[in-house]
Amino acid sequence: MIDKTIEGCYGHRVHNQHLVEEFSQMTVCKCKRLHGHQLTLKVFLEADHLKDGMVTDFHHLNWLKKFIDDYIDHKFILDKNDPLYSHFIEDAELTPIFIDGVPGPVGHIVDCSDCSLINQDNRDWLESFFVVNFVPTSEYLSKWIFEIAAIKMASLGRIVRVDWHETPKSRASYLNG
Repeated sequence: MIDKTIEGCYGHRVHNQHLVEEFSQMTVCKCKRLHGHQLTLKVFLEADHLKDGMVTDFHHLNWLKKFIDDYIDHKFILDKNDPLYSHFIEDAELTPIFIDGVPGPVGHIVDCSDCSLINQDNRDWLESFFVVNFVPTSEYLSKWIFEIAAIKMASLGRIVRVDWHETPKSRASYLNG
């Protein structure tokens, strides 16, 4: 088994958060607020047989690093179903994002490259979002990356685990099976 670590920063909002005071010692749902994290993403890959002495070359996961760098790092991951969605992205047209070998879009962005009437500040604002169709909790984000990577890497091995660290002390993992 090998694992690859990818780092970045991102923001999100967990609009459906509810706390149980008995366990949390508080009732304020801070994750409902806009906030950010230092991301450490770990993807674990295994194979039944080593090819040329390797599960696969670590460079074969560079597509995932590029995806994180291009679409997640220093972006705000926004649930399309967030009740405040229209306040973030009014009537902007979304552009689907595809990864070769993965069916369907993995998310959406606002592409302002042809938006000549939008000033730079508004363009920077709109291009700071990566839109998904789920509440962007660490648990869902690890599952999302697992599912994308499992399809993309299937010919080279099996993704068996994805860890999504939102802080050095808080991690969600999604495991195969």
